[in-house]
Amino acid sequence: MTLQNKNGEYLKITVGSKVAYKGGQKIQMDQAAKNQDGRVLVPIRFVSEALGYHVDYETLRKMVFVNSGSYIFDMKQITQEDLQAARKAAISVPIKFDFQPLDLSGVYHEYSFPVGRADVYILLDGRNETLVEIKDGKATAIGQFADDDRSKTSGDIPPNFIFDTDPLFESYRNSNVLFMENRDGGSAKAIYDDENGKRVELNTKVKIYSDIIQKLP
Repeated sequence: MTLQNKNGEYLKITVGSKVAYKGGQKIQMDQAAKNQDGRVLVPIRFVSEALGYHVDYETLRKMVFVNSGSYIFDMKQITQEDLQAARKAAISVPIKFDFQPLDLSGVYHEYSFPVGRADVYILLDGRNETLVEIKDGKATAIGQFADDDRSKTSGDIPPNFIFDTDPLFESYRNSNVLFMENRDGGSAKAIYDDENGKRVELNTKVKIYSDIIQKLP
């Protein structure tokens, strides 16, 4: 198979071989490409970097991000008037953190955004909740706490914190919007309280990951 980037550089890979060719030059791969259920699987970091892209693996959501080497995130995407687009941009930024996570439980994701904002959100994975802030083009996890036991925390979130008074959660004082991806895959649900305090649920199909973020009335 042959892969090509936007600059016209190409990479030729043969199933079962650890040797690839970039523009006719032989390159050794750590793993061979393989055919699985009719699909050719290739080492994503090798292929991406060979074609000039940057690969970033985020351990919190177990997601791989591939961007061009010159890519710089534009914070205007977060502050734009289209809140749905802003929130989609927010979850597309790899989350960085410098604390020991409580655990890395899986790929089930929920996102809770404060009303009218996209620069901060809470990531839920079914066991833990992670407070994330986007600033200067970077998404940083402030801290983490167990969903069923607030004595278990990590990062800058203190044990046994009180949600309604802790300054870290000031933006969540009022009702918040919760976007969640269904566990069975292929669909997403948005849950929120309308202006009358009535609980509303919206469902949609998910074709790409960012479809989890829905447009609200």
